[in-house]
Amino acid sequence: MKMSLLKSTCLFFFLTLGFALPAQIWEGSRVPVPELPRFTFRTVHPLAGLSGEYRLYGGLTAFATVNTSLWTTYNERSKLRIMTPAYFSGGVNWYHNLKKRMAEGKDVSHFAGNFISLSTTRYIWDGQYTRSQDNSYALRNRPNLNLSYNIRRNFGRNNRFYVEFGAGAAFSGDRDVFGKFKVLAAPLINLKIGINLK
Repeated sequence: MKMSLLKSTCLFFFLTLGFALPAQIWEGSRVPVPELPRFTFRTVHPLAGLSGEYRLYGGLTAFATVNTSLWTTYNERSKLRIMTPAYFSGGVNWYHNLKKRMAEGKDVSHFAGNFISLSTTRYIWDGQYTRSQDNSYALRNRPNLNLSYNIRRNFGRNNRFYVEFGAGAAFSGDRDVFGKFKVLAAPLINLKIGINLK
């Protein structure tokens, strides 16, 4: 009777250990997965700007940016003209690989990933310091839509800095001298480097 009880106790002990130990090892081997970022705030260069981005659902985010850029123009009448237009842009980004990057243990903070961007731009100031009779290069707000594919990565201590680059197409509408509306298309190159503020 005692031997039977001893055998039963040993069998129960080894069965429990056999199930519990692998489960404990598996639990311990799991790496905590960081959550998807909800909001980020960053600077935009060149020259200077600010951008905020908020995650709506999954990999879909909405963003708004106030920025400046540097333009140079030249013609026979006005010669060389330097412009620093300020503009506002807003739109949505869709990140298609955030969860994959998280599963691979890669950084996704501040929305570090690959994304498709759809945005529109409105100029706040054309950036011309001097006026001339020739105003052919004055910036005008036209209906526009920008579509691009971009890659953003963080670097530096605590991922404080980021670099972003991409390419796509910019579409705008305007009326010709006969008043007929037409759609213009131009290549779009995106290159940003800045600081992750939040």
